[in-house]
Amino acid sequence: MTVTNDRVAYPSGDVASGSAWSICGTDRLKQQIDHQRIASRAFALYESRNRTNGSADEDWHRAEAEYVIHRAHELRLQ
Repeated sequence: MTVTNDRVAYPSGDVASGSAWSICGTDRLKQQIDHQRIASRAFALYESRNRTNGSADEDWHRAEAEYVIHRAHELRLQ
């Protein structure tokens, strides 16, 4: 049996398999959540500098690096 979601067909059944999750859009949602968390941390870094402009890229890259380390640690604990 095939289920259609967002005009994309994927096999029904075990949705825990990686391919089913990827096709049905869960990866897209995860990326949006990751982006929001990184953006939130970058903004916190900006605020910690008393909202001084000129370091947006640095804040973003630092927030992104912190998030990658955090996720790697989470995955090791699973």
